[in-house]
Amino acid sequence: MPDAAAPTSAGNATVALRLAEAFARHGVTLTFGQSLPSAFHLAAPHVGIDQKVYRQENAGGAMADGYARISRKVGIVTAQNGPAATLLVAPLAEALKASIPVLALVQEVGRDTVDRNAFQELDHLGMFAPVAKWVRRLDRADRLDDYVDMAFTAATSGRPGPAVLLVPADLLTETAAPVSALLRPRQLSLGQAPLDRCLADPAAIAAAAEALATARHPLVVAGGGVHLSDASAELAALQEAAHLPVATTVMGKGAADEAHPLTLGVIGYVMGQGSRTQALRPMVERADLVLLVGSRTNQNGTDSWKLFSGDTRFIHLDADPMEVGRNYESMRLVGDARLTLAALTAEMQRRDLAARAAARPAIEWEIAGAVADWRRTIARITTEDAPLCRPERIMAELDRLIGPEDIVVADASYSSIWVANTSPPGAPGSAS
Repeated sequence: MPDAAAPTSAGNATVALRLAEAFARHGVTLTFGQSLPSAFHLAAPHVGIDQKVYRQENAGGAMADGYARISRKVGIVTAQNGPAATLLVAPLAEALKASIPVLALVQEVGRDTVDRNAFQELDHLGMFAPVAKWVRRLDRADRLDDYVDMAFTAATSGRPGPAVLLVPADLLTETAAPVSALLRPRQLSLGQAPLDRCLADPAAIAAAAEALATARHPLVVAGGGVHLSDASAELAALQEAAHLPVATTVMGKGAADEAHPLTLGVIGYVMGQGSRTQALRPMVERADLVLLVGSRTNQNGTDSWKLFSGDTRFIHLDADPMEVGRNYESMRLVGDARLTLAALTAEMQRRDLAARAAARPAIEWEIAGAVADWRRTIARITTEDAPLCRPERIMAELDRLIGPEDIVVADASYSSIWVANTSPPGAPGSAS
């Protein structure tokens, strides 16, 4: 493959440089990659894009995912065609299910070698289709900005997720046509998620506020969408102003302050013996109205859809209209969590909240008692030395070393349960 440095002359740039410029226009300053696409990686430093090297592609995909979660920008990962690209399937699937904006730039075989059994040729369009929101192959330099804009729009709009842009190796090293003097270069940046913050219908917000104000046992359940929207402050304002108890899913851990007297902790499939919220299950089950915020009401978050009473009513706030009401018939609040929670708090403050305020001391007492009982339950196993060290002891030792700005990462299965139950989050809004 030709190995060319990126010329900086505006009239004699390679497609690779134009591609790097388009990425930079969307706020990209960092990519995760190895050597390929080499033309792109050689061009990227000319526009201020740094490269962080991974050992293999599945690790690179995870690195881009983590970067996107913390920076709230699109995480960029690059890869070669063939077996290297196949290793991106798993991290892109995770990004799709967790709604993380990731863009994979994958080098394709040369355009004149398609369907001729070129080296490591695969059907990347078919391979990535189930694990990405958007997959396209760029075959013409004059469509470069169009496709880059579409990729970033797909990754950051609606419910964020991964996008894949396939670029033939020979196209990257072509000389790009100069930008026409009659056309202004594009300046719009689409690199921040969420791209569009849309407020739910004001009439629906008013109806939700009335329902919450008049419910006997309301409960808020915050999911990962609160993190995606950066809406923890708005959630805290609603909790305090309307005197509402708040629980989180595992994905939502850290969205609410677990030291707040109205915060239950993590609920769902993690409420077994020895868990912080085991004794709080009756509070969840007697809830007559649940406000779901940024939750896909998935199996884990609902304890296989057995968590709530059959008589419970629901309000569901989410940016993705297909998730609202998916598993529970709900009052619909389709919009951005941050904007809509702020509007909901304002609506609540226009109503008589005397009943909510009167109920607050008993709710705080019940939560405090359950948490105190939990701490007594785990006191021995988090401090004793034993030949076989229990997970609770390990987490207790780790928690002594973890600072408020540290980030806790857990794999799936049991390790995520240990973190959900025993690891205190940092400041509200920090994902744990």
